[in-house]
Amino acid sequence: ALFRKGMSIQIAAITAQGGTEPKPGSPEYRQLQDDTMRQLVSDLTVVSEARKLGLVTIEPPLVSYIVRNPAKVQRIWNRLYDYAARKVPDPDDPKVVQATRFDDHDLPEILTPHQLTVYHDWQAHRDRVASAFFGRLFERYRAHTSYAPGFRPS
Repeated sequence: ALFRKGMSIQIAAITAQGGTEPKPGSPEYRQLQDDTMRQLVSDLTVVSEARKLGLVTIEPPLVSYIVRNPAKVQRIWNRLYDYAARKVPDPDDPKVVQATRFDDHDLPEILTPHQLTVYHDWQAHRDRVASAFFGRLFERYRAHTSYAPGFRPS
């Protein structure tokens, strides 16, 4: 039932963007099923890890929380990213650190070209550290993930 709800959310997103709903049995529909299952498993992995680390307090069942609260799940991804990149030191320039609160499109108006370079280098370092963390996380959980018949992504 939760997978079907996830599929209906994905289909609604496609049609809201002007796309057409894929027909059951088509390769496009199977791809959507695979994408939905991968996203559910990734979200479950992230929420489980954030819960284990004490970054969130969510009572089971986690899967129903994930399907019913996609915006909250996105915030949990962001929180876990910040946790993963926590050891990357902030730049020395307080204005560059403050720039993290602004939209990337506004940064050229706020920062000098040098500060912008520092900001992008810092963010790239955070991305590398967080990507390594998430890679290890998903590898660890992959060993504990099993699928019901018919639900394993192709």
